Amino acid sequence: MVHKLWLFLALIFCLSGCWDQEEVSKRALVLAMGLDQAAEGKIKVSLQIPIVEELLIVPSGAAVSAKPFALVSAEGSSAFATVPGLNAKTQTSLFFGQIQTVFINTELARKGLTGPTDFLRRHPTVPPQAFLLLTERPAHEMLEVRLISKRIPSYSTVTFFHSNNKKDQVFPQRIWEFNRNIRSQTQDAFIPLIEYDTKEETFIIKGLGVFDGDRLAGILSGEETRMVGLLTGKTRNAYLSIPTERFGRITFRKVTAAPRTKIEHNGHQLLFRFHVNAQGFLVESTRGITRFTPEDLEWIQTKTALYLNREIKKAVQRLQALNSDILALGEKYRAHYPRKWDPANWKLLYSEAKIEVSVKFTVTRSGTML
Repeated sequence: MVHKLWLFLALIFCLSGCWDQEEVSKRALVLAMGLDQAAEGKIKVSLQIPIVEELLIVPSGAAVSAKPFALVSAEGSSAFATVPGLNAKTQTSLFFGQIQTVFINTELARKGLTGPTDFLRRHPTVPPQAFLLLTERPAHEMLEVRLISKRIPSYSTVTFFHSNNKKDQVFPQRIWEFNRNIRSQTQDAFIPLIEYDTKEETFIIKGLGVFDGDRLAGILSGEETRMVGLLTGKTRNAYLSIPTERFGRITFRKVTAAPRTKIEHNGHQLLFRFHVNAQGFLVESTRGITRFTPEDLEWIQTKTALYLNREIKKAVQRLQALNSDILALGEKYRAHYPRKWDPANWKLLYSEAKIEVSVKFTVTRSGTML
């Protein structure tokens, strides 16, 4: 009888639900995090916490208040060392499971992110799919800006990565991807660079931060980022505008590319051959040309291919100069030449490699209605 009583009590205990979980009202939900370099080698961690009462007024993350969130910050010798200080500033328990984005200041990134981002990799509740963003402003300032849409900043930044019309400007790097890439011997990491327009109260994607190991090596411009997108096949809906002597400035939309990369190693010389088949819709001629002959279109395609050839080669050379292999050419080299592959010698080979680029461009629509 005693055994049956204990079994009954154990069954009730098992069916009691999530007994060790906290109610949502007792949690401080963290939507975004900022990482900054602090004095004396310390790191500053800032957390963006929504004010739930404001968000309940209207749907979709917008609110009546221009600032429907709070910001708390703390400094420490490491990211995890700041948690006690952060906990001391909140009356409820911090919950990192809803983090959308992590802002990282470029000063901190130039010194190396293996240590500062280890917290993101190891903490059991931090979502590995959260997006990383670089900023030249202090990260904590980016977390408390006011937006004209009255949306929480973390919500607004996430929409950059989900919009089909921005696929030539914004290439996401999630926490798990970044931590994998900074430890990889065959490729390097990148993080989109975002800034804030004080006058128009909105965010701007400005380019791409590229890494050599765990250190920020340099920033690619918007045009260089677009060329990298074409080379990697990440671009799905690019805009392209080039000057011509016959038709003024020609603009394309819906530009896509199917790239192929070959690596040849003869003796001590490494050669990269990039073959890019690109296409797009012709949507503008500043001289108002309404009808193009087949010869005109052939001329436009040739001019556009030459432009892309030149700009793609410049982008690759810039990456070489920065010693950043975000194109994962090291992985291609290792796969094709496993016996020659030497991680210790790869970056030297990469920086001194020759480059050949060939581009074919096709106008799939002329864009005229009459």
